[in-house]
Amino acid sequence: MRTENGTVKVYKNFSEHKSFKTNFSNEGIFGGRLLAIKSKEFITFYDWEHFNVVRRIDVNPSPKNVYWSENGSQVILALEETFYLLNFNSDIVDSAIKKGAVDNEEDGIEDAFTFIEEFNEAISSGVWISNECFVFMNSKGIINYQINSKILKLTSADKKYFILGYDQKQNRLYLIDKSLNLVSFALLVSLVNF
Repeated sequence: MRTENGTVKVYKNFSEHKSFKTNFSNEGIFGGRLLAIKSKEFITFYDWEHFNVVRRIDVNPSPKNVYWSENGSQVILALEETFYLLNFNSDIVDSAIKKGAVDNEEDGIEDAFTFIEEFNEAISSGVWISNECFVFMNSKGIINYQINSKILKLTSADKKYFILGYDQKQNRLYLIDKSLNLVSFALLVSLVNF
């Protein structure tokens, strides 16, 4: 939870776990492998245990959403008209945190993330269906999937939907529209990863 004065409060089991103050105006908060807090011109990632700055990434405009892969090894920063795919180097970060080499005031650990690719697609919603495959709805109503450095079209939707999630047991991708109508598509991860 973020407050008006820039303080971020983290809750664990419905009770306040820790709070800390950032040195910038907080515009949004995202969860995942790391805690991400965005400002107008950058996004800062923090570790969940001590809330040390892991990495500050200058990106303007700031991301409207952050999507972590299931194992936390990749992250997508979704901006207004583009998105970035980054690798998270957890071994480097863990080593730096253990050594106490994390700088809380500046840019954090330089090698915490590795830039993989920039894609010129606007993501309206998305979900990782495996550690290698990200499925998303773009602003034109097309459901695409990104695997490695390629984007492939899955299908076109007849109207604008929001991706709710993916059920691996049933191999179904679930979507919802503004009228709360549910739609599902069969989507085999083994076929997509092929």
